[in-house]
Amino acid sequence: QLQFLGKLLGAMFRTEDCLPVMFPPRLWKELTGEKVTSEDLRDWDEASYNVLQNMLNLPVDADQQDKENFAEELHTNFVTYLSDGQVVELVPNGHHKMIDFDTRELYVKLAFEKRLEESHSQLAALLHGMTRVVDRRVLLLTPWQELELSICGEPEVPVEALKSSTSYEIDQQSSVVTMFWEAITEMTDRERSQVLKFVTGRSRLPARLVLRAFQVPDGEDPNAQLPTAHTCFYQLDLPPYNNTKTMKERLLYAAMNCHTTELDFRGEGQVYDYSSEEED
Repeated sequence: QLQFLGKLLGAMFRTEDCLPVMFPPRLWKELTGEKVTSEDLRDWDEASYNVLQNMLNLPVDADQQDKENFAEELHTNFVTYLSDGQVVELVPNGHHKMIDFDTRELYVKLAFEKRLEESHSQLAALLHGMTRVVDRRVLLLTPWQELELSICGEPEVPVEALKSSTSYEIDQQSSVVTMFWEAITEMTDRERSQVLKFVTGRSRLPARLVLRAFQVPDGEDPNAQLPTAHTCFYQLDLPPYNNTKTMKERLLYAAMNCHTTELDFRGEGQVYDYSSEEED
């Protein structure tokens, strides 16, 4: 299963498709061969990281009484807990060796090392799968941040970044386009992500967007129409609404209640009520 996931990540990297997953930097560093540091533990176990750091930050010039109090209050032996709850010894016979003030630095060092290597076999399987698709040398030349961005996309949807990837089959200076960007600017990142998914089938950047004019049937009210998306072509057809407020409402209604953007997408089980935002 992990090898398959590695192959999937490799396919996303090669095809520049987006797989919106959230993995800690520890995983990406393993794939790119970068050095792991104690800071990486914070990303998946902040509580343990803080405890270990606090032990290191104790004053080095503590008197004898403080040292004795430290050992009594801590009352911990040379073991640590892994993510699955397993208890492992950090030194031989660690269950019976207590930590004192003078050995705390050794304990912290060993605890960090053990925690950071606990997923080594799983990550090795993931890497094995990925290198079946992507040359290992390419991964070694890729910074982990760039690898994550290439596979997962940008978690936020900045307006300027969205603008830069948008093309127009409509007058760019038209009031419809102006109202569209005003509406997008007023939205939260989550709402912009939903609109992006409605149009392109993906919730993160990078993504292309094509704005087009919506052809309103004769005699019908443009404000009663909903925008239409063509995900295969990343196209969004915009009716000529009268104002930005209506543009935003109609975009959010369509984006939040469309159940066919993906075959396995079923929405959130309720109709989006944009009027609740105005009450807030």
